[in-house]
Amino acid sequence: TRDSTVELRAKVVTLRAHGLSVPQMDRVKLSRTQIYHYIKEEERPLQAKRKGRCGRKSALQESHLQAMENHINNTPFTSLSTIREDLELTCCKATISKGLKSLGIKFRKPAKKIHLTDQHRQVRVQFAQENLDRNWLERTIVLDEKAFCNSQYYKTSIQTR
Repeated sequence: TRDSTVELRAKVVTLRAHGLSVPQMDRVKLSRTQIYHYIKEEERPLQAKRKGRCGRKSALQESHLQAMENHINNTPFTSLSTIREDLELTCCKATISKGLKSLGIKFRKPAKKIHLTDQHRQVRVQFAQENLDRNWLERTIVLDEKAFCNSQYYKTSIQTR
């Protein structure tokens, strides 16, 4: 019968713990490469525990992340610069973006909106009123709005979930 992978791994680890070298592990019937792999996998968590986290600490504390999440929930169409100014953060926009990403908040660009003047609006309403009695309007809907849009002249980024 063939031993399962978990049993073979346990045998290799036990033999290694008893002081056997890799060439002395003939009875396991694995390649030396596989034995080295099992030993390396077993030693890896110990190395990770010994090593501390390298690099500098994050500029965003847990309290900053909570404040950013609350800010986004209260004002969903806001930019990174606005978040930084409103919360008085000293980090760059990229750090704020990474923090929002860790919270599950995604970046997207808002839709564009055509800028209408008051004169445009009046002409559109006048056209709709003049053509209320026409037959072709029975199957036509006349709208004077475009929802969820932003000005085409002012580019901004917003954060959404």
